[in-house]
Amino acid sequence: MGEQVIEIPVANNQGSNLLGKILLSVFMIIGLFMLIFTVKTVLANSSATDAISNPQEYSGSKLTIKVDIPCSGHASLIIYEVKKLSGVNEVKFKGSGVFDVYYDSSKTSKEEILSAGIFNEYPARAQ
Repeated sequence: MGEQVIEIPVANNQGSNLLGKILLSVFMIIGLFMLIFTVKTVLANSSATDAISNPQEYSGSKLTIKVDIPCSGHASLIIYEVKKLSGVNEVKFKGSGVFDVYYDSSKTSKEEILSAGIFNEYPARAQ
């Protein structure tokens, strides 16, 4: 009688390899998304940098606020919403959720700025 050979199937790890590729792709997309929003925010503020660095351009008041935003990609949303307020001349993102708001105190106040609707979702406080 001859010997009988029994073949034992070996686990196929193509599934875990595919999962690794999917996770890598997801993380790369998230990273790229965050990079794009950060660059967009920096570029949006770069055009106003010259005017802000020259105080003669903005007569009025300055309010520095700290906004609880999850990442710098939300800065453009805060800038857009605050600039819509009557009396606000300019908004500059300084980083880490800190913004400088330049406004005409005869048209608006610190309290009115801090009570803007956007701050219901992203709380803000004066610094």
